[in-house]
Amino acid sequence: MEDQTDSDWTTEVSDEEYQTDEGEDDEEFEDTMYGLLYGTGAMSSSGDSPSSKRKAEDDDDDTQDESVAARGKRHDRSLVDLLRERELGSGSRGKGKETVHIAKRFMPNQSNDLVDRYASRAYSGQFSEDGTFFYSCTQDFRVHLYDCTDVTQFRRKTVLRAEIGQWTITDCSLSAENRNLIYSSITPIVYLARVNGDLEEYDHIPLDFTEPHHESFGVWSVRFSGDGREIVAGASDHCIYVYDIETRKVLHRIPGHLDDVNAVCFADPTSSHVLFSGSDDDTVKVWDRRSLGRSSLPAGVFVGHTEGITFVASKGDGRYALSNGKDQQMKLWDIRKMMDPGKYTKDRTLRPSYYGQDWDYRFMSYPGSPEFQHPKDCSVQTYRGHSVLKTLIRCHFSPPRNTGQRYVYTGSEDGNVHIFTLEGELVQVLNTGKAIQKNALPGDDDDEEYDEMMGFLLRLRRGNPNWSNRSVTRDVSWHPDLPVIVGVDMLEWGEWEQRGACEA
Repeated sequence: MEDQTDSDWTTEVSDEEYQTDEGEDDEEFEDTMYGLLYGTGAMSSSGDSPSSKRKAEDDDDDTQDESVAARGKRHDRSLVDLLRERELGSGSRGKGKETVHIAKRFMPNQSNDLVDRYASRAYSGQFSEDGTFFYSCTQDFRVHLYDCTDVTQFRRKTVLRAEIGQWTITDCSLSAENRNLIYSSITPIVYLARVNGDLEEYDHIPLDFTEPHHESFGVWSVRFSGDGREIVAGASDHCIYVYDIETRKVLHRIPGHLDDVNAVCFADPTSSHVLFSGSDDDTVKVWDRRSLGRSSLPAGVFVGHTEGITFVASKGDGRYALSNGKDQQMKLWDIRKMMDPGKYTKDRTLRPSYYGQDWDYRFMSYPGSPEFQHPKDCSVQTYRGHSVLKTLIRCHFSPPRNTGQRYVYTGSEDGNVHIFTLEGELVQVLNTGKAIQKNALPGDDDDEEYDEMMGFLLRLRRGNPNWSNRSVTRDVSWHPDLPVIVGVDMLEWGEWEQRGACEA
């Protein structure tokens, strides 16, 4: 269930300073990634892991009398050296093969500038798959689209005035080709708008997810399939829906959970057969649509969270998923380790809230221990240190093109973006509050009341070191090609009511 309390939001980008991840061993990580993708101990057709094959190639290329110091120097090449080798084709791996290797060394390390502000709370924000757009949705039923072909200067493309729903826009999703955008609210109607043209000329097409005698529910989460033809949705009636856009019909209504379904996604952009869903019943479930006609059971269950799930993201390979939970843990899952649904159903210790706490994440601190591990935990890795409170905090895999998906990252109630390696090491924390503090919120000429209020608050805070302001990072998005991260934040300034802002 989503939070419904009044507060304000900002969006920030971290892009000015990048740091080199010197501490990570690229070859060791590549072997880890190879195992993650193809199974522990899995080998290539020749029987070698990527790093061992590369080492053999490197050894063949090296002269026999190369000293140990010279070998070490190879691993200390600068960015200029790597770029030059790539362009000249003189690297040991050949021309063009060093691109991802170079990009993997960098990540954002500073919250920097204020990009925009909103008149109400924002609920999500993401880059398009090609990185040319950034879009966010706000509680006043507006979708904000930005041209970010130049990430140093976000230019507002348009503000899409959405159809009024209930409470807020709960989620929005852009199709892979940037043609269509869908958004949901706490109603059974999802709206589709076209974004390739003058948005003012396009109608918002209602997509009705109701069925006879089943018309009262809200949609928390929506995602396009990879081909843009279908939509998967998670709803307050404990169901997962699959909708066909062309026929305007619900293909599947899956009563798959015992509580609200807060997050859904397709497991693979090249296929719409497998789905992931996360619910307040503490579980992430895997669904194979090809078997739904024979059984209403999931293909498997990911057990490990002890509180409700706030978000689920797919790695995009049909195998791995990432989830955030109100137990203050983020978990990495592998479908090869999922629990059989029959076993899950029979085990009473796996019932919702068996290990959970009696509390409300929207208003209370977590009363349990984030270090607690579920006795039947089947996750691959658990990440701790961030805070999942007040709202449905989201998490994601880092992009494949510029990081090789070697990181996972999440927003947090403490106003920070937390970045982890797949192995669980916390490698970066971005303080979004610094961007707010060092950038006075710019005002519009027609919003003098807002400017006066924010100016007063900023002066008050700067004159009082004990003044406490907080931001809650609800969503965060890593640019698909550049070391740039954008976040969507909620601001709290004491007891003052205020509006939101967009920062970079």
